[in-house]
Amino acid sequence: KKLRPTRKGVALRDDELRVLWSFHEEISEALEARNEMYATGLSETQWTSKMVSIKQYKKQWHVDIREHEIKRYSDIPTKKGIMLKTKEWRRLVEHMRNGALERLLNDAMPWKPFHASECSRKRLTPISKLTEVDPDGADQLVDAQHTTTDVEEDPAI
Repeated sequence: KKLRPTRKGVALRDDELRVLWSFHEEISEALEARNEMYATGLSETQWTSKMVSIKQYKKQWHVDIREHEIKRYSDIPTKKGIMLKTKEWRRLVEHMRNGALERLLNDAMPWKPFHASECSRKRLTPISKLTEVDPDGADQLVDAQHTTTDVEEDPAI
């Protein structure tokens, strides 16, 4: 029996993997805290964005990595994505920590070396559109730019 890809799932570029790596501890903390309000963007184009969020589905907690379609003022989740159970997320993080992700990327793209240690020293702030609730109860749209900042200098971390 031959395995073939489906339309579901999500493909991450190396820059999106770098953002995922730089946020893996924050994502893990949000998963442990069961924070369904957590969301961070991996990338954004004119028509789509890729987001990481925490979801509860069938009484289990998941890390949802999903492509969203941008329409007017909202992001609409598509079928292109993956929901990792807590155990699966922890296994992925372990592979990231033991260098498996680094080896995979470096074998696939030797011309563009990936060093996880550089990602942990530099924090990539992804492009994201998240809703913050202010004390008066009104929602505000927050637009973050895709920049690199030092972890020690960023007061929001």
